[in-house]
Amino acid sequence: METRSGKNIVMIFGATDTGKRIYEEIKDENRVAAFVDEDSSKWGAKIDDIEVKAPAEIPDMQFDYLYIGVLTYYRQVRALLKSMGIPDEKIIGRYVEVPTYARIECLKSIRTLLDEDGVEEGAVAELGVYRGDFAKEINKVFPDRAFYLFDTFEGFTAEDCDMEMEKGYMDKNRTGYFSNTTEQVVMDKMKYPSMCRICKGMFPDSALQIDDVFCFVNLDADLYAPTLAGLEFFYPRLVKGGILLIHDYFSKAFHGVKDAVKEYCDKNEIKYLPIGDTLSVAIRK
Repeated sequence: METRSGKNIVMIFGATDTGKRIYEEIKDENRVAAFVDEDSSKWGAKIDDIEVKAPAEIPDMQFDYLYIGVLTYYRQVRALLKSMGIPDEKIIGRYVEVPTYARIECLKSIRTLLDEDGVEEGAVAELGVYRGDFAKEINKVFPDRAFYLFDTFEGFTAEDCDMEMEKGYMDKNRTGYFSNTTEQVVMDKMKYPSMCRICKGMFPDSALQIDDVFCFVNLDADLYAPTLAGLEFFYPRLVKGGILLIHDYFSKAFHGVKDAVKEYCDKNEIKYLPIGDTLSVAIRK
């Protein structure tokens, strides 16, 4: 099936930064009919005048190909599409498979590096857990470490979004984005749940009672204020040789992350490097 212009009709699963990147890559050679996202707060919104739809609408739509535009949990998305009867030849995942594997393999290599260097002290943590897909990988790689999972579990807060708007990082208020999650959704994915500590609420208030040190932390808070707060809280608490990943540094959607990293690292003379997943940078203490 092609349009009269000879272009394939396609959809992109993921109204995300990754999905938008894919859109920019393919829009000239294809007609993008819709974005699809599991987050109900995005349904009906538009990206470049293209509507965001619910996954349940996919079987009723006509398309040639469906591009997966989400990282980390792309395998779950592929499984969902196959359960809907979408044939493999219509599902395109090449834009996310390599970055996803790069991030997970980086995590595994970090554990190897910490072990080789004799870093035996420290818990692990993630700020910005969402539905727990990368947290699951952290829990698998660090089964012997206490794992703190920080999230509002209610999406972006109004306070953080107001700051994003004031600083010009958002063109519209996104309060409540990424709210389609719960603590149970996350915990159900953990291989070693007894090692996990859910820390629900506004960060850093949600960390006030924690006096642990850390050997590994993943910051995936998306926004300026919580990213800066995460750096201010976790970096001083990293053990010598500890490693901190910051997701979305190279994001085209969440511009506040880069500014937060530059602000904190310039002030404290800290260097950081990309890890090869197209979005993240790493700091080693």
